[in-house]
Amino acid sequence: MSWLMPSLIVWMLNGVVMAAVLAKLFVFGEPVTKPLTASSVSYWRSRRQADVYLAAVSSLPWEGC
Repeated sequence: MSWLMPSLIVWMLNGVVMAAVLAKLFVFGEPVTKPLTASSVSYWRSRRQADVYLAAVSSLPWEGC
């Protein structure tokens, strides 16, 4: 029975942490970035560059290999 107690404590701690994270998400919601912040502009710029690169690479003749 002594081996069961540490396991229960870890499971209870895990449950408390999970409940706190879910409560934060449901009460406050997910963070929303403003559209013209530096980090948002940087993200969308790199996203567009990646899309252009993938479109160019997918049209190469050896793509099906």
